Amino acid sequence: MKKLIIEEFLPVEEINKEAKKEKLGRPAIFEMHYYWTRKPLITARAVIIGSLIGLNEMPWKVNPKAYDKLDEACHANFLELLKLNKSKRAHNYDPDREFLLKAIEKTWGEVPKVLDPFAGAGSIPFEVLRVGASVVANDYNPVAYLILKATLEYPKKYGWKLYEDVKKYANQILNELKEELGHLYPKHDGKNVAAYVYSWVVKCPYCGFKTPLVGSWQLSTERKNDEGKVTREAHYIDYKIQGNEIKFEIKKGKAPHSGNVSNGVFTCLKCGAQISDEYVAEYIRKHEEEVMMAVVLLEKRGKSYDVPNEEDLKAFEEAKKELKRNWLRFYREGLIPDEEMPKDYRVARYTPKYYQLFNPRQLFLMLKYAEKAKKIVEEIAKEDEEYAKAVGVYLSFILTKHVDYNNRATSWNSSYEKISHMFAQRRPSMMWNHLEVNPFVKSSGALQGMIRNVLNGLKYAIEKLSGTEGKVEIHNESILRFNPGKKFKVIITDPPYYDDVPYGEVSEVFYVWHRRIVGWLFEKESRLFKNRKVETKEEIDVGGNRDKEHFNKLFTEALKKLHELLDDDGVLVLFFAHKSSKAWHFVLEALRKAGFVITATYPIHTESTESSVARGKRSIYHSLIIVTRKRKEDKTGFIEELMDEIERKVEEKARKLEGYGLKGSDLLVASTGAVLEVLTQYSNLKSYSGKASTADAVELAMKFLARYIAKKVTGLDNVDEITTFYLYLRLNGMDEVDYSTANQLMKSLGIDEKLLEKKKLIRYSSGEKGGKKVVLENFYRGDSDLEFKGEDPLEATTLIDYVHKAIRAFVRNGIKGLKDVLSEAPYPQSSICKVLEALSSVKSSSKKQVNEEVKLAQTIVEHMKNLGMCTGNSVIAEKRGIERWVK
Repeated sequence: MKKLIIEEFLPVEEINKEAKKEKLGRPAIFEMHYYWTRKPLITARAVIIGSLIGLNEMPWKVNPKAYDKLDEACHANFLELLKLNKSKRAHNYDPDREFLLKAIEKTWGEVPKVLDPFAGAGSIPFEVLRVGASVVANDYNPVAYLILKATLEYPKKYGWKLYEDVKKYANQILNELKEELGHLYPKHDGKNVAAYVYSWVVKCPYCGFKTPLVGSWQLSTERKNDEGKVTREAHYIDYKIQGNEIKFEIKKGKAPHSGNVSNGVFTCLKCGAQISDEYVAEYIRKHEEEVMMAVVLLEKRGKSYDVPNEEDLKAFEEAKKELKRNWLRFYREGLIPDEEMPKDYRVARYTPKYYQLFNPRQLFLMLKYAEKAKKIVEEIAKEDEEYAKAVGVYLSFILTKHVDYNNRATSWNSSYEKISHMFAQRRPSMMWNHLEVNPFVKSSGALQGMIRNVLNGLKYAIEKLSGTEGKVEIHNESILRFNPGKKFKVIITDPPYYDDVPYGEVSEVFYVWHRRIVGWLFEKESRLFKNRKVETKEEIDVGGNRDKEHFNKLFTEALKKLHELLDDDGVLVLFFAHKSSKAWHFVLEALRKAGFVITATYPIHTESTESSVARGKRSIYHSLIIVTRKRKEDKTGFIEELMDEIERKVEEKARKLEGYGLKGSDLLVASTGAVLEVLTQYSNLKSYSGKASTADAVELAMKFLARYIAKKVTGLDNVDEITTFYLYLRLNGMDEVDYSTANQLMKSLGIDEKLLEKKKLIRYSSGEKGGKKVVLENFYRGDSDLEFKGEDPLEATTLIDYVHKAIRAFVRNGIKGLKDVLSEAPYPQSSICKVLEALSSVKSSSKKQVNEEVKLAQTIVEHMKNLGMCTGNSVIAEKRGIERWVK
């Protein structure tokens, strides 16, 4: 069995940097259709090349003799294979296919077909094709299936003819809609309207006033340039109540009051009474009343705001009448999405059916578009059903992209003055003030932009896949039923992450439209398109009525199925991301029970750190790449005996990855991988005491990593637990962390939380969404100042206590005070110095107290070095390359 490149190394730091940039400037294929947790193309490419080529078969793009060390040559060579360090993002450059295919064939004796059984939006299959290999892509979700067809199969099969036809038909629909519906979006005092701002309205059960329900009155925020000059003024909506009527006006500045909706509490704007959520939900279900509060106008530079005029309101009422006149026809044609929304959409409590996500004008537009697109598909199908599917998919994509930005679940981003789409929070939510887009102007969310996005994505796919040697085969089935009739040497996949995204439920808002325009043509090739709603009973995630037991059971069954599909000498590579040790334990047990052994793991960035869903989510923005093989023999291990091996593996992994500049949560994810690598070597795990479990072992990853860092920093073999806790968090930039993370570390180190509070090493705060946070204190330890009278009240019992006592003494009495503390401390002076050096190396933080500790530590270390009190040895380990072999 040949060792593959990925089983020995990946240049994770460079891949992570590129992945982060790629997520901010997304490849064009990502813009064709919204989908969750898309993997960066650079990450997929790295894993694919690393999994298809043997370590000894690595093709050389650089001259290894030009490097001092072989591992440096290998590192530089792999970056060249990935097309990194170029003037553009790496995904813009095609891999050297002929060059790579020779190495792949030399490794396997052929160019193996790659399987991705959870293909999602197709990042992995797309890069497999670009490398030159063939791929089998499968996904249970019908929306993912259409995206795979549009990203992989149709561009490769039909090329530029398809592009020109989609462009022709899309513009035909747009022009017809403009002609027929343009009058419903009149200019406002001679200016084009970009969007209309609405709020829901309910009749107050106490005073009878029809009160708007507003989350925020702010329309724009003030912006200044570097010189402090205001370049953009703030605007907000104000109101006056006259009798039983409300009048809106636009004012400059910051809104003096917040909205009247907060955390499920509703307040009548007239009488101030609180209205129950139950009443609001029932009223909206029965009446669907809303009020237009403002219009967003397009200027030559930027936007302006006004209240709606009579013409704006009249046009909306006309749209209502048009919808009513055409309702029966739309219903007979089966175009109205009258399916019930899933219960875990919060918006479903107020507007239960999909068509209620839209106001009358929005819905009329969507139905007219769907009607026209379906007729085009039907005409093409008379001559060629397969080609009709291809054209129809892209036309339906244009509509669902517009649906995402033009519905009652959107919101207005006042900071950037643009529309936040329906999935800014990953699923449709109730937005009390919401937006309607003018589909016929050049502005965010408009139809012309949606057409451009889809065409650019199709163009990109055609350019990148034309001339590729590999073939693509796409399936729409549950992995539990999937039967391709062959085995695979290489399986690379990104399965669902426990409770991260309930794909079936959240994708249904798109599926109901796809099914009406083109889905009926796919019923012959996929049983799942016969359903009015997305089938979820074999979905492998937590969501809907699927709990963690469901996930655990089906995830294990899925891995057993992959074991069956994998060749005996093949490799399975998985992505997985989660903060919860329970989720990692599920993965560990599933891999073990399915008969897999982990041969390598790597932390890799796969989610944008800037996204609203990445911040504070259970699933973190980097995944663990897990490389596995089939276990060749059964053997039993005792957990107690494996602890030393696990600790050694954690330290080894940390040392390697630190050499590439990784730290913090990257190292923690890597440490979790190290634990998995050890434990999956055994088919049967036991405990001498009966108390130890694999779950305990997974949780120990953090403890062993913290111990390693403390030992490296202090030079001491046995560092006390409290110092270990402090150094781990501070040196990894985790000055404010979720309580669950801090609590896990406290428990694994055996620390009493109350003792940390008593020592004033930690305090608590609330996160953005109310979650409890642990804040790490600095040398102040909660004291208001350092003008201590008499003795320092800090009771020193641990190493970090004495370090902080030394800093405090230096602040009060300079070098003399510092020397006094050092003389009384029961720790080697060198260890205190090393801790101070470590603290001095912490990067600048947004927290003032962290920076103050860093500056003082830097000053003290400099003085100690000048006085010969400190060796000056850097506590930051020298960079070490991962050992590599090339024959």
